[in-house]
Amino acid sequence: MTEAFQPIAVRSPHENKGLFWLRCLLDLQLLTIYRFLVGPLSLCRGRILDVGAGQSPWRGLLSSDVEYVGVDAETSCEFGMMRQSDVIYYSGTKLPFEDGSFDYVLCTEVLEHVSDPRVFSL
Repeated sequence: MTEAFQPIAVRSPHENKGLFWLRCLLDLQLLTIYRFLVGPLSLCRGRILDVGAGQSPWRGLLSSDVEYVGVDAETSCEFGMMRQSDVIYYSGTKLPFEDGSFDYVLCTEVLEHVSDPRVFSL
């Protein structure tokens, strides 16, 4: 089944600040997400798992001593995401990590794209 809503890839605010803020003017959801994440992500320490990492837009909000691990579904390219060399791609159901492997989990704009939440496990 093909999903009717296709998300637009989000680029890091550090990649092109002007373009990011222009998009925030047009996309209030993106602005809200940014405002919600900027403070808490700057306080994270240890390992963080970004589920549905896409283009890893929020990675730049983390301090340099955080170990960032991005994970996304194999099918993410169907949503316009460019493959990232440092993102782990998996089936989109059971994450390929042992329980307790991370101090934090970041998961934004993902769950609405999960067709069967019973098989998706964080």
